[in-house]
Amino acid sequence: MTVEDHVEQVSKELHEQPFQVILIDLAKTFQERKIQCVEKPLEEDELSFVALSYRWGEVQETAIDIQLDYLATITSFDLDNLYHLCEMMAQEPDLQSINYVWVDAICVDQANYERRKATIHQMSNIYEKATYILAVPDLHKRHVQSISEAHFEMVWYIETHNDYIYHLLHESKDTLDELDNAFLSNIGAPDDPAIRQQLLENTDYFADGFTSFRPSDWPYNSMEILDKAYQESQVSGADTTAGNNNNDDSDYQRWLDGGDTSNQETSCPLMPITSQGRMESSWRQQIYERNIGIRGGVKFMADLIRDWSSRVWVISEYHIAKKKNNLKYWFIALSEQSARLPDNVAFFRFDFDDPAFSSYLQTYPGAASYIVHMHLHDTLIKQLTTQSFLQMMLKSKASKHEDRFYAILPQSKYISKISQVSDWQLHSMVDVKLKLFEIMDTNDKVNLLFMSGVHDTKTQGDTLPTFATSIYSWDSHFLSYTGSPYNIDFDDDYITLRYQQDANLHYLQLIPAEYYIGWRSETTNMDYYDAKVAKARKTKLFKYNDHDDDDEDDHHHGFTMDIVALTPVAKQSGIDDSDVRIHLIGSFAENKWLLSSAYDGGIEWEHHYNEDKTTIFNIY
Repeated sequence: MTVEDHVEQVSKELHEQPFQVILIDLAKTFQERKIQCVEKPLEEDELSFVALSYRWGEVQETAIDIQLDYLATITSFDLDNLYHLCEMMAQEPDLQSINYVWVDAICVDQANYERRKATIHQMSNIYEKATYILAVPDLHKRHVQSISEAHFEMVWYIETHNDYIYHLLHESKDTLDELDNAFLSNIGAPDDPAIRQQLLENTDYFADGFTSFRPSDWPYNSMEILDKAYQESQVSGADTTAGNNNNDDSDYQRWLDGGDTSNQETSCPLMPITSQGRMESSWRQQIYERNIGIRGGVKFMADLIRDWSSRVWVISEYHIAKKKNNLKYWFIALSEQSARLPDNVAFFRFDFDDPAFSSYLQTYPGAASYIVHMHLHDTLIKQLTTQSFLQMMLKSKASKHEDRFYAILPQSKYISKISQVSDWQLHSMVDVKLKLFEIMDTNDKVNLLFMSGVHDTKTQGDTLPTFATSIYSWDSHFLSYTGSPYNIDFDDDYITLRYQQDANLHYLQLIPAEYYIGWRSETTNMDYYDAKVAKARKTKLFKYNDHDDDDEDDHHHGFTMDIVALTPVAKQSGIDDSDVRIHLIGSFAENKWLLSSAYDGGIEWEHHYNEDKTTIFNIY
């Protein structure tokens, strides 16, 4: 019996027995600040636990004997952050009655291959059994801080303004107003009602500015208002006592009302303030820096969400959460100074059925670019609810290529293929794409093919197979296209992956309903065309069976190639699909084609129907 056979036999035996899941005891762990684990039957009726979803980091290894016959070695996160998270979970309103938490870095015996494999086979069941799935995009905070000074500063922004950011994400306007006024009083800003009103309502530095969509013709300049308020306070001493400048005859009030201040002895309200003066100022500079910190912190949190949600196993986890709609999320940096947050603070909940602010973002799609907390919520919605199967497979990050299939196939219509993954040899992303062309239905094959050749994708026209070596643009709108009639017949295998044994080449055999032939004309950019031809004919495809190495002889000099354009939908649909055409360069005579970048050099296109399905394209 080989080692592999032994492992398979042991794994099978473990799989047939009732699975024992290892869980962390929440209360004991945060009280003793030491990992305390228990072992429970996964199918136990009363078992309730939280399953963490996070991305692994790279910190100094910590070894822990969890007293269950193995040593847990942790390099993903700092234990102090986990202890603090356990304490937060024990106080969180929805989680405080739950006694256990699943953390794969600790609850999987990584050193025992048989037990590790048995646990991985149960991974979906573990997350499906969880009462809640808690996403913590910055559980690896210690690693994030070590990447660069910029990352360290962004984490510091979140920690410093955690209370404000917490309420901003909830858009708790009344609480934000209270925090704004308390902040202004704390830094010694003027109590003059006119100044306060202008700062709070007409600048971008406080709740109104953070939560409102300001039109392009917004009449107020935030920096100008702040500088003027500071100048006036320095002249009048309005920042020293409440109401000290509370009169309608002040320069500031007249300036706000559009009045004339030219006869006053004070300096011009719009006098330029140098950067040095701004740096030396007190409350003005603190307002400015607070604004930068809050906005920068929230945007960085959105980046953390995008990074976390792009991990292939995380994609599996939040898709499982979608079934029970039991996903919550939290940030370690928000609870670093937990005393500043409300008692028993509630974690954020992501509602897959009705995500926070989704209606607003649908009505005002541009709001995510201007309203900082909307940017975070928009990121969550797009990452967790709108990604296609191909995006999850190819845009995600995975340490092993087979993990893409292990994690994503169970959440897709291709779940029946999961048992075959162990037999696939996947050494590169090219192998992944070839396998997708083999197992997917026609709809997804067409999407993947056109994704590989549209105008904003970087097509590697001289690297075979050209349909599997492109660098994708994920902004292409055709990915979400579901219209008809398609240019490829979905009822038959009109797009199939094939293999040419003697040449050791994979190719796609495609039978479209129609196609376009490109012809050179007087306006054709011949330099551009000749460069395309020269690049194509140097590939292995057109050198194959050509034993003549002389590129300057007559055989090569007269070599021309055909150009073809294909669209995903038929011309009769009336849809303008010029942006989603793919272009082929090759030979009708030999039926050899390469996926090529777009032809913009004065090519004239002639439309052809393929009603009898006799025109077939072999794309290498």
